Amino acid sequence: MFEVSARTDVGSQLNIGTPRGALTASRGKENYYNGLFDGQIDAGRYTIDNGSGGPGGGSFRAQFSIAPENFNWSLDPGFSSANWPDGLTVSWSGADRTGYVAIIGTYSLDGETCGGCSFVCYEKPEKGKFTVPWRILEKAGAGSTRFNQLGVTVMHRPSMRLSIPGFDVAEFVLDGPLQRKDLDWQ
Repeated sequence: MFEVSARTDVGSQLNIGTPRGALTASRGKENYYNGLFDGQIDAGRYTIDNGSGGPGGGSFRAQFSIAPENFNWSLDPGFSSANWPDGLTVSWSGADRTGYVAIIGTYSLDGETCGGCSFVCYEKPEKGKFTVPWRILEKAGAGSTRFNQLGVTVMHRPSMRLSIPGFDVAEFVLDGPLQRKDLDWQ
């Protein structure tokens, strides 16, 4: 399943050409377009069009390419609950220069998370490294005896700007695969 938000009625469906074949997304409530998708985004050339258009926009066709990606990340091997005031350094490679990298941390006690004990930080992909400041770690729960684990999830979220007549901004955004690592917080 995939979802496209146009926030305006640009037609009854969007047609998406992928390296694997054609996909169709039908307009639903509030002009969200939904369709079946096997979950794999391949590198290659893509097209998107809306056929003859709709009340919110005329006919359009846009093309974009998705570059091959081999996104990998790691945590500073010396990080522990004893040195969290130095911050948590995350390094990555294999991300193209579009979009951003998201670093998400969630504290838990024996695998049970609390609702507000987390953080999200964003960085440009080309930086290749980000240190989560100690103040953010502290605000989310670092140093507390209420938690014994920190789960860190990092993903690259590439985006491609599209030129579509009648729209100030059009963008294809891809959520990369989520990769999580758990640290014991003793």
